[in-house]
Amino acid sequence: MRNCNFPLIFTFLVSLSCGSRDNNQSESFSEIKGSNESNEKIEAIPILIMTYPVESFSTWKSAFEEDKSNRESLNIVDLGDLVSYEDSRMVSVFLKTPSHKKGEEFAKSDAMQKSLKLMGVIGDANIILIDALQLPERPVPQRYRMMITHEIEEYNHWKKIFDQHEPERRDAGLELIGLGRSIINAKIISVMFAFDDMDAAQIFAASDELRNAMKESGVISDPILAWYENPRAN
Repeated sequence: MRNCNFPLIFTFLVSLSCGSRDNNQSESFSEIKGSNESNEKIEAIPILIMTYPVESFSTWKSAFEEDKSNRESLNIVDLGDLVSYEDSRMVSVFLKTPSHKKGEEFAKSDAMQKSLKLMGVIGDANIILIDALQLPERPVPQRYRMMITHEIEEYNHWKKIFDQHEPERRDAGLELIGLGRSIINAKIISVMFAFDDMDAAQIFAASDELRNAMKESGVISDPILAWYENPRAN
């Protein structure tokens, strides 16, 4: 299992998820077809993730909040922002958009490029479009986040085994707060966890227990991990 910094994980995701399509506000999709084909439907929400380096988080945050009315006028909803655990000047913003097409247009617009300069962004923005299958229903106060991205053989089997191992994740202090898939390859799954004990989370992430659970669930790629810090945590 690979740990990685932000540029690496987003390069990985871009290679799997580049491109866009025009989705409705929330779309339904059949579960990924495989050995256990299912007609079950899941509501998918278009999500835009923008990651970029900034001069300072406080300067960026102030300018980002000032631009909120512009986002609201486009029906773009702020879901939160995180900073890299390895580099506190690398910021990721998570936004719910009316469609992937609208999200991509917003991210690449001239108005956004001007806004990024005012926010003190000092490098290129990485843009990722995903379908969220699960989002938190309440504020998530934990100090840290871990995102795991991997490719699976078949969704139904993976989700069944994944859910069965929830007690082990809970014992490690991990709370599942997000589940999403690539918009190009629906077998590329990302899961996000919140937690307060970084040492315990890293031990669990490197454990044989997790490695065996992934093998049992049909993970067929080398999982990639990204670590975040919640700037609003006490």
